[in-house]
Amino acid sequence: MSSDELLDLLSSQDESEIVIGNLKKFFDNIFNLEVNGPFGKGGHILSLISEEGEKLDLKGVGVNTSEQIDKWLNNMQNSMVDALKS
Repeated sequence: MSSDELLDLLSSQDESEIVIGNLKKFFDNIFNLEVNGPFGKGGHILSLISEEGEKLDLKGVGVNTSEQIDKWLNNMQNSMVDALKS
Protein backbone atom coordinates (compact mmCIF):
# COMPACT_ATOMS: atom_id res chain seq x y z
CA MET A 1 0.00 0.00 0.00
CA SER A 2 1.43 3.34 -0.99
CA SER A 3 1.61 6.38 1.29
CA ASP A 4 -1.11 8.11 -0.73
CA GLU A 5 -3.41 5.10 -0.42
CA LEU A 6 -2.80 4.92 3.32
CA LEU A 7 -3.58 8.63 3.76
CA ASP A 8 -6.74 8.20 1.67
CA LEU A 9 -7.80 5.29 3.86
CA LEU A 10 -7.11 7.15 7.11
CA SER A 11 -9.02 10.22 5.96
CA SER A 12 -11.98 8.12 4.77
CA GLN A 13 -12.41 5.76 7.70
CA ASP A 14 -16.14 6.57 7.93
CA GLU A 15 -16.77 5.67 4.28
CA SER A 16 -17.37 1.94 4.05
CA GLU A 17 -16.82 1.65 0.27
CA ILE A 18 -13.29 3.08 0.49
CA VAL A 19 -12.36 1.02 3.55
CA ILE A 20 -13.76 -2.23 2.15
CA GLY A 21 -12.06 -1.58 -1.19
CA ASN A 22 -8.71 -1.35 0.57
CA LEU A 23 -9.14 -4.39 2.84
CA LYS A 24 -7.70 -6.71 0.18
CA LYS A 25 -4.40 -4.89 0.60
CA PHE A 26 -4.29 -5.91 4.28
CA PHE A 27 -6.11 -9.25 4.30
CA ASP A 28 -6.15 -11.85 1.53
CA ASN A 29 -9.59 -12.61 0.13
CA ILE A 30 -11.75 -10.35 2.30
CA PHE A 31 -14.19 -9.10 -0.31
CA ASN A 32 -16.91 -7.54 1.83
CA LEU A 33 -18.07 -6.96 5.39
CA GLU A 34 -21.43 -7.40 7.04
CA VAL A 35 -21.98 -4.35 9.26
CA ASN A 36 -25.02 -3.76 11.48
CA GLY A 37 -25.11 0.01 11.35
CA PRO A 38 -23.47 3.09 9.91
CA PHE A 39 -19.81 2.41 9.22
CA GLY A 40 -17.56 4.45 11.51
CA LYS A 41 -20.51 5.74 13.52
CA GLY A 42 -21.33 2.93 15.91
CA GLY A 43 -21.72 0.12 13.39
CA HIS A 44 -20.17 -3.23 14.20
CA ILE A 45 -18.57 -5.67 11.76
CA LEU A 46 -20.45 -8.93 12.25
CA SER A 47 -19.02 -11.04 9.43
CA LEU A 48 -16.23 -11.18 6.88
CA ILE A 49 -17.18 -12.31 3.39
CA SER A 50 -14.74 -13.85 0.91
CA GLU A 51 -14.74 -13.33 -2.84
CA GLU A 52 -16.25 -16.81 -3.19
CA GLY A 53 -19.12 -15.83 -0.87
CA GLU A 54 -17.88 -17.74 2.18
CA LYS A 55 -18.90 -16.02 5.39
CA LEU A 56 -16.96 -15.96 8.66
CA ASP A 57 -19.11 -14.80 11.57
CA LEU A 58 -17.20 -12.94 14.27
CA LYS A 59 -17.90 -13.77 17.91
CA GLY A 60 -19.95 -11.61 20.24
CA VAL A 61 -21.11 -8.19 19.08
CA GLY A 62 -18.45 -7.98 16.38
CA VAL A 63 -15.91 -5.21 15.87
CA ASN A 64 -16.81 -1.59 16.59
CA THR A 65 -15.95 0.60 13.58
CA SER A 66 -16.25 3.90 15.45
CA GLU A 67 -12.76 3.51 16.92
CA GLN A 68 -9.69 4.75 15.07
CA ILE A 69 -9.11 2.65 11.97
CA ASP A 70 -5.83 1.15 13.18
CA LYS A 71 -7.54 -0.07 16.36
CA TRP A 72 -10.54 -1.65 14.71
CA LEU A 73 -8.40 -3.26 11.99
CA ASN A 74 -6.32 -4.88 14.74
CA ASN A 75 -9.50 -5.90 16.60
CA MET A 76 -10.91 -7.34 13.38
CA GLN A 77 -7.76 -9.41 12.86
CA ASN A 78 -7.91 -10.71 16.44
CA SER A 79 -11.63 -11.50 16.09
CA MET A 80 -10.97 -13.30 12.80
CA VAL A 81 -8.32 -15.50 14.44
CA ASP A 82 -10.64 -16.25 17.40
CA ALA A 83 -13.49 -17.20 15.06
CA LEU A 84 -11.24 -19.54 13.09
CA LYS A 85 -10.01 -21.25 16.25
CA SER A 86 -13.51 -22.20 17.39
